[in-house]
Amino acid sequence: MENRSAAEATSVRECPECRAPVPVGERYVDWCAACDRNVDPGAQDPEPGRIPAARRRLAHEYGEQLAAEMEQGGGRSAPVGRDAATLAAFGLSLVVHG
Repeated sequence: MENRSAAEATSVRECPECRAPVPVGERYVDWCAACDRNVDPGAQDPEPGRIPAARRRLAHEYGEQLAAEMEQGGGRSAPVGRDAATLAAFGLSLVVHG
């Protein structure tokens, strides 16, 4: 069996829009770096079902909430390192590493 690298396995075609050379590999989408042809060949189809739909909805809502918090200054309620859990973890790490 012949072992070839990914660079050896690719071929080169001409871009139909700008005629620049485009490397083509069988495992990858071919796109032209010169004119950005086929950079985004299309979004994947969403996974069907109620659970994936709920995940997408929650992710979208969380993303919107996070963006709103970032616009307002980060959304931190307490300074880092000032609560009891952080101080206890820091103390334990000093004992372990010491």
